[in-house]
Amino acid sequence: MTPLLRTAAALAAAGTTLALAACGTAEPTKTVTVGGTPAARTAATGAAAGGADLGGRNPFDSSSPWNAQVQSLPADPNSAAMIRVSARQPVDESEQTYLQSRLTRRNLAINLTGWAPGVYGVGNGSPVKLICRQSRCGKVGDPPPDTLRLGSDAVPDPGHDGWLVLVDEANKTVWDLWRARRAGNTLSYAFARKWRLDGSGVGPVSATLADRTPSIRGSGLPMLAGLIRPRELRAGRIPHALAIAIPGPASDVFVAPASTTNGLASRTKAIPEGARLRLRGEALTRLQRSASTSRSRNPGALTVAQALYTYGAIVVDRANAPTLYAQRNGNYVGYLRENALSELKLTDFDVLPLGRRRTDSAAPPEAK
Repeated sequence: MTPLLRTAAALAAAGTTLALAACGTAEPTKTVTVGGTPAARTAATGAAAGGADLGGRNPFDSSSPWNAQVQSLPADPNSAAMIRVSARQPVDESEQTYLQSRLTRRNLAINLTGWAPGVYGVGNGSPVKLICRQSRCGKVGDPPPDTLRLGSDAVPDPGHDGWLVLVDEANKTVWDLWRARRAGNTLSYAFARKWRLDGSGVGPVSATLADRTPSIRGSGLPMLAGLIRPRELRAGRIPHALAIAIPGPASDVFVAPASTTNGLASRTKAIPEGARLRLRGEALTRLQRSASTSRSRNPGALTVAQALYTYGAIVVDRANAPTLYAQRNGNYVGYLRENALSELKLTDFDVLPLGRRRTDSAAPPEAK
């Protein structure tokens, strides 16, 4: 994908959540302790699973960075400075959409439908013909087969960049499609990236520009990684890191597990894509205490917050506000709203130690 196409895909992630969906009843509570303070966490059962939810199982290998617990790791010495720089939105006003330009708050949002990928299983339904609309649709060997069996509900959202994730559990393969469109039993797309369901959930770092392998996300990471999924919410536990987009990731540089970047902020002072953020213990405790006295708290909110503390969130892209991603074809009504954790700001997180910084020679230039 050219730098222009990568930027277009990344700017699509900058939208905030526009719609919702689901209903829930409570299961027995579980107790967690943060900073010596016990708090009740309710697991609800009503968020109906939609599409390919993997039976509640984690995608990717158990050794994947997406499945690593990080609550005991120290913060990076420059965490606070990086947070301050990356909390600002560096995208020029002329590049912003109408909805982006209206956004004034910078608190945490959750994309439940708009700018959230639909995840669908392969193997059931009618044969669907897949067609690439460009002469080059990704790395050689990555595009999906010419025909796949898909359900009639496997329809991308063309209003939000047409993200579509197709999961073939039998062959342990995942395809990410960008700008997908479906008409009857024909599905076309502009870019595809292939992943192994039993792999690391991390792409290779290219030694040269010619070998560069982008993904639908600016960081080169898979769409399935870090999603909030309905069955996990119903179980009351998300056992993996979440994917997060932030206003100002660093330009040119990235860290593992990212393999590319579309950052636009200061190279030396901002959070690079691939960095892991972890919710501060005091912020989680604050949420837990307020949940015990607030009837309006979404039952799934503390489940998400607990995952942000235990596993953290990996920076995958840039957005107008700190933004998490849920599986679009899930039912969240009454259980999780896009503003369920809107009291959290980027300053409620720590940046964990970064490791080696790498340079992406095809990244867009710094914002001025």
